[in-house]
Amino acid sequence: MTVQRLSGPFVRLAAALAVAVAAAPPARAQIITNGGFEAGFAGWTRQDQLGSNGTFFIQSGTTSPSSGTAVPAPPGGTQAAMSDSVAPGSHVLYQDFVVPTFAINGGSVRFDVFVGNRANAFFAPATLDFSTPTLNQQARVDIVSPAANPFSLAPADVLANLYQTAPGNPLVSGYNTVTADVTSLFLANQGNTLRLRFAEADNVFMFQFGIDNVIVAVPEPSAVVLCGLGLLAGAARRLRPGRRIIRGALVLTAALAAASAAPAQVVLNQIDTFESGMANWQNPAGLASVQAGGPGGAADHFLQVGNDGSGSGSGSLLITFNQSQWVGNYTAAGVSAVEMDIKNFNYGPGMAVRIVLRTGTGGQFTPAYVSNAFALPADGNWHHAAFPLTAANFTAVNSPPPFANVLAGANADFRILHNTLAQEIGASTSPTAAILGIDNIHALAVPEPGTLTLCAVPLAAAALRRRRHSA
Repeated sequence: MTVQRLSGPFVRLAAALAVAVAAAPPARAQIITNGGFEAGFAGWTRQDQLGSNGTFFIQSGTTSPSSGTAVPAPPGGTQAAMSDSVAPGSHVLYQDFVVPTFAINGGSVRFDVFVGNRANAFFAPATLDFSTPTLNQQARVDIVSPAANPFSLAPADVLANLYQTAPGNPLVSGYNTVTADVTSLFLANQGNTLRLRFAEADNVFMFQFGIDNVIVAVPEPSAVVLCGLGLLAGAARRLRPGRRIIRGALVLTAALAAASAAPAQVVLNQIDTFESGMANWQNPAGLASVQAGGPGGAADHFLQVGNDGSGSGSGSLLITFNQSQWVGNYTAAGVSAVEMDIKNFNYGPGMAVRIVLRTGTGGQFTPAYVSNAFALPADGNWHHAAFPLTAANFTAVNSPPPFANVLAGANADFRILHNTLAQEIGASTSPTAAILGIDNIHALAVPEPGTLTLCAVPLAAAALRRRRHSA
């Protein structure tokens, strides 16, 4: 076996790729557009059964769009989608999407739903037809075949049921967060087009079905790794036939291993779901753990954070913090908001949940920015909280540098806490030991940097070296 000694440029290219990989760790790709309906129905299709009254509307404020019924405000942004009518009908809202073809090791669908059934019960026959004598008063969410009739409930057309009202459910509830694991479905349909469908039928009395914060996500591989493998393969082809590039493989392997060991940084569309553990979240007194029973149901894991109710010491503070994947340059990553699902398990006065960006990891006098509070009632429900990363939404404490600087990387500690005051430490709930549930922490929202841009740096460097050698 003959081994060719690789040139300096090849080795330097592998090292450059390692640096790029460290700057662009894996993210979760969002494959639904306009899931918050802030752009109206852009990307979505509405359809109403012939003869129906009403449709899906864009809803804002606290009254329904057609009947004027009292409803909760949209949980994210200022707009949601909501079906409404003053007479019977059947309505669907859907968006088609393509399942990615890269290696999938997870897939999830999450959305917030409001149900406003103004009849005295739910009725759920195996049809969305409102015009039959059968009582039909239901809402459901499915992934269906795009070739199917939009109103079909045929088993061959419904690939996965993600949510459905049923007799005995609370008639009015929400907004509540629903999360479904669709990994197996996505693995069986890579490269295929699927349809996410929200449907509502009512022939008994009025019914409002509200939808917001729709996310269909899969973990995606680092674009830089994919670019790098292509670049190194191209370089390898320039070597003389029959020579093996063992040294090059070793260089690349070591470089990528070193990059993967580098500290994580915030990236667009990353989501902490806690399905595999604590995900680097901590509590100063160790009063945090992963539990089952999250917004997605009994099998859904979430982060449970508590305090001891003592009124003093670190154990009294209702707080969790992350000094890994939630620190870094939010501006460069294109992250303009952080959203999450939260639940107040037992604290009667209600919680004031905030996020905090701190410039260091020291004590309570560390310069920081503290967000406005999300009022979390003790109602036993999961709620969706959105925290825009704008200076107007944060209060400066302990004289930090400008907010733009902190957002652009001058941060070392990201916190989620309860405190009625704009402070960077969690508040005591003495004499009650309080419990806060947290799930689906999500970094949103501007388009992420193009893969081609990431590839351009090593490509340009390689081209420049080639020009110099040929000059």
